Amino acid sequence: MKVSGFAMRATACALALVLVSCGGDDAPAPEPTPTPTPTPTPTPSAPTYKKLSELTGDLRFDTAEINYTINVSTTPPGPIGNLAGLSFGNGARIEITDATNKLRFTAPGTDANRPTVEVDEAGFTRPQPNIRQWIVPVGSTAPTNVITLFDGPGEYSFVGSWQNVASGTATVRLGAAGVITFASDLPTTTVNYNVALGGSVRNGTANPISVDPARSTGTLAMNFSTRSGTLTIPLVASDGTSLGTVTGTVTIPAGTSLFTGTITFGGNNGLISGAFFGPNALEVAYAAGMTSSAQTYVGLGGGKKP
Repeated sequence: MKVSGFAMRATACALALVLVSCGGDDAPAPEPTPTPTPTPTPTPSAPTYKKLSELTGDLRFDTAEINYTINVSTTPPGPIGNLAGLSFGNGARIEITDATNKLRFTAPGTDANRPTVEVDEAGFTRPQPNIRQWIVPVGSTAPTNVITLFDGPGEYSFVGSWQNVASGTATVRLGAAGVITFASDLPTTTVNYNVALGGSVRNGTANPISVDPARSTGTLAMNFSTRSGTLTIPLVASDGTSLGTVTGTVTIPAGTSLFTGTITFGGNNGLISGAFFGPNALEVAYAAGMTSSAQTYVGLGGGKKP
């Protein structure tokens, strides 16, 4: 560009000299063209987030979901079947109506007759200090719906389950929800999240064994530059018995803050679905499941940056 500009200026000067020699008059010097002042590019403002405890008004939460069916008419309940995963935004929907203090759960899909249940937001019991549970009908020993929400795993995320029973078969939805991270606000380096898993393990047709999330802790090593990560969590029962290790790989689709992937437990493959929540992906929450004729694991978990 410098070469071309110089040539143009030289040509103009030569033309001016010709005109002077022909006309005999001095040519006026051209006035310089002012250089426009560039408009500064505005710096984008950082995304803002509210903690779950700071949210008010009517609220809607989308979920990342793992779902399955189980025969609840037998003791112990029948084997788990039809295991499936849904990415964040495609799972069950949770809505809170401020004026009526109602909490509504709606199954995914567009079918007008798909399952839905509405409860009084304040009508829960606490089977454990960090758990809120709604039973429909209230006080029933054979409820058609059981909703369980955990206080956490963090200040921006929570996990829970919804069991809907029809004709002796329960459809169970495990979900993760919260104040999701803006896709533009994800980190760009590797983050090793401190994470945990709860849930239950079942060997064959034996009674399920509860997984202790306080003991079942591990790491989600998330490489945000490649949008992929690896999960490693040893599962431990409430009595301290080792149950085996859940490993997995997850992938973040472009332009999102959600992830899906596969887990391995007891030599069998399963599914995981979750998302990142809060500023700069401070927290992570997910649902996971694996089923085979020999062993089953289903559960919920999450964690946060160190």
